[in-house]
Amino acid sequence: MSKTTADGKKKSTGKPRSRRLATLSAIRKELVKLYAELKDSKISQSKTKVQYYRALCFILSAAADVMKNEKMELIEQRLEELEKAARK
Repeated sequence: MSKTTADGKKKSTGKPRSRRLATLSAIRKELVKLYAELKDSKISQSKTKVQYYRALCFILSAAADVMKNEKMELIEQRLEELEKAARK
């Protein structure tokens, strides 16, 4: 993570940057990034790191499923409202 100094430059705080995963697109991008990191590095030789990446991917997949379900519920609610309005 970084902080902005008085001259407008970013100063690193040493903490990892947390990504905002508010959209399905952002989650997909993060999954692709994790896949590329694991595939392109020697991390796959470490079983604990592989488990770590699997856990991250599982969590991201679960978050995507929750978002999809929420969006589907909103669509269903809108459809119900439209059907009610059409009946009147």
